[in-house]
Amino acid sequence: MVLAAKAIRSVALGVVVKAITEAALAGIGVAVTGVPMAALLTAVMFILCLAQIGPAPVLIPATIWLYWKHGALWGSILLVFLILAVTLSNFAQPILIRELICR
Repeated sequence: MVLAAKAIRSVALGVVVKAITEAALAGIGVAVTGVPMAALLTAVMFILCLAQIGPAPVLIPATIWLYWKHGALWGSILLVFLILAVTLSNFAQPILIRELICR
């Protein structure tokens, strides 16, 4: 019972911490590149990260929009943030959950 409770708590905390980290990284990218309504988009990305979908449904159209409106430099900068934010979940969540269970 104790181990099951620790596992459930660890998974829940891992999901929340990962969602905060992903949304913050993606929000910084959106704000730095000058996408309009960065705060609203960051909130939407946080909700999507909590739902285990990730920030890609927001960042991909924003990256395309930046390439279209502001050129290759700003689009490429947001593309780097997109790649970092999407791949972060593959590494961070298992490590977080493992560390929280061992406590």
